[in-house]
Amino acid sequence: MMNRLLVAMVDDASLYSKKLIEGYSQLGARCVLYGPLSAISSKSPKIMVGLGPEAVRVWSQNMFPFQVLKRAVRDKPDLVHVQFEFYGIHSYGPIYASIGLPILLILLRVARLRTLVTLHSVLPSSCPR
Repeated sequence: MMNRLLVAMVDDASLYSKKLIEGYSQLGARCVLYGPLSAISSKSPKIMVGLGPEAVRVWSQNMFPFQVLKRAVRDKPDLVHVQFEFYGIHSYGPIYASIGLPILLILLRVARLRTLVTLHSVLPSSCPR
């Protein structure tokens, strides 16, 4: 039997993440959500869902690049899919936590792990159209 693609998604436990994991699973991939060790205070409880069976608690807002790398090196996923929001409700905590994203991407590259990044809410809504 052929091994199925393993996708490690780095995100909080939002409904969006849950639906994306369902989509990956429908395409035949195995998925694991690298979720937060505790609730992110900047996220509205209205959009959060409980960590499901495909989730493991991996990261905290100040150390997530190193915690995610450690877990990904252990799991050896085929793809690390990083969900990230720069503006508005930040994925990894306050806006200053966004400095960890480039650090994480560099670490994943050095570890030779394939990476996909989805950026949400890149521009503030007050920008001219």
